[in-house]
Amino acid sequence: MTSHLSFAERRIIAALLQRKLSVAQIAVQLGRHRSTVHREIRRNFWHDPDVPMANGYWHVNAQQLATARRSRQRKLFRHEALRMDMIARRLTEETRPVVVAAPDYLDRAGRPVRPEDLAGHPCLGYRMHSAGRVMPWRFVGPTGEVMFRDATTMVFNDGALLRQAAIRGLGLTCLWHHMVAEDLETGRLESVLHDRIGPLPGFYLYYPSREVSPAMSIFAEALVAWCRRPRTP
Repeated sequence: MTSHLSFAERRIIAALLQRKLSVAQIAVQLGRHRSTVHREIRRNFWHDPDVPMANGYWHVNAQQLATARRSRQRKLFRHEALRMDMIARRLTEETRPVVVAAPDYLDRAGRPVRPEDLAGHPCLGYRMHSAGRVMPWRFVGPTGEVMFRDATTMVFNDGALLRQAAIRGLGLTCLWHHMVAEDLETGRLESVLHDRIGPLPGFYLYYPSREVSPAMSIFAEALVAWCRRPRTP
């Protein structure tokens, strides 16, 4: 499980980079997974085209970039005025992601019973195109939500390929239930940790309420109808 890097941790990363330590060595110093440190440096590295000598990882700038990035997330849920100016059309009912793997893999590697057990398994991550980051796996723990962010043994940007990798026994992955429902029914995949994953509200289509074009209205109605169509087995 990981949480957001703190300002103190970013200061340590900057100091150790100045000392020419590798990402793996920095990760050991912090007690973090090396992919967490690598992602932090890549995302918050400072580039200045006008003053190339200023390029580098600077902890103050890194903290500002990370804070700004988080503040942009979930705008619709943070700003009342923005929500009121949007039309929200429900596309799906309440949904739930599932952690799945091939039964043969689980027989061979063991079935995780706690989110912490994932550290001993190859985990297959999904990189979201819109966010440009690997989707974290969210679990419900005794004290609330916990995240597993280092699901990056292998990373895919295609859900269909990710599903196939799980079926072929390459490791565990986290996908939406509707993507693997048939595989679960036929036994090609098996779900684990299902009692630790909470439901999510489902998917919505948001678009501005002012001056909705006929084309947008037609598209919205067609998308809603397609998402609510009966699923064939």
